[in-house]
Amino acid sequence: MASGGLLLVDLGEEQRKERKLDDDALALFVKHVGEYGAHAVAKQAGFQKGDIIVALNGKRDRLSEGQFLAQTLAVRPGPRVTPTVLRDGKEIEMKLLMQQ
Repeated sequence: MASGGLLLVDLGEEQRKERKLDDDALALFVKHVGEYGAHAVAKQAGFQKGDIIVALNGKRDRLSEGQFLAQTLAVRPGPRVTPTVLRDGKEIEMKLLMQQ
C-alpha cells in the first residue's frame, strides 16, 4: 500500500465528540499498521495502532480513507508527506516516505 501499510477508518460522530474533534475535521483512526516489507513503512515512521490522523501536510479538512490515500498517491515516490497524529491527547507530526 502506498500509505505504508496503514488501515484507516473515519471516526464517527460519537468518537469525534469524545476527542473534541469537529465534524468537518480530518480524523482518521489508525486501525492497523503493517509489519513487514513495504507495508512496514508507516510503522518505521512511528505510526501506532490507535493513532488518529488529524492533519495532512498542515491541512485539517475532513477526508475519507480513499481521499486521504488519493492525496498521498498524488505525491511522487521519494518525497515525504507530513501527517499529524493525535496520540494520548498530544499532536505529533510524522514524516512518511512515499513509495511506488
